[in-house]
Amino acid sequence: MSRVVVCSDCGMLLDEGEMPIDSLPDPCPACGSTTRTVKLTFFDKIEMHDALKGKVKDKNFPSKKNPRREFFVGDEIRASDGKWMNKERDIDKDIDKYKEIVVDPENGEVVHHCEESLKKHLGHGSAKKKNGET
Repeated sequence: MSRVVVCSDCGMLLDEGEMPIDSLPDPCPACGSTTRTVKLTFFDKIEMHDALKGKVKDKNFPSKKNPRREFFVGDEIRASDGKWMNKERDIDKDIDKYKEIVVDPENGEVVHHCEESLKKHLGHGSAKKKNGET
């Protein structure tokens, strides 16, 4: 927030700090008026982020074999530090493919790139072993 005080009569910019409500200001050095206009300016920041996520299912497969393909493209918050990152992920069971690319939007640096067979993509996310599993 910023605060500017000007003389209401002549518009001269005045250097007045916080004043008690029950006291009168000093007269304006230019015109002698004691009326003031206080201009307050408030600032806020709005960020827009978008993402597209989807699944492709095949009714010929049972539910455990569906979806056949999952994809995500867009902005996502990085869990480790809360920073927004650009992410692209494609999981395709039919061609046995896993691809994920994460880019820092501030400098364009690729912070993570993984492209491999889906069968080899183990120990990540939901593919991590649970307690007691071997």
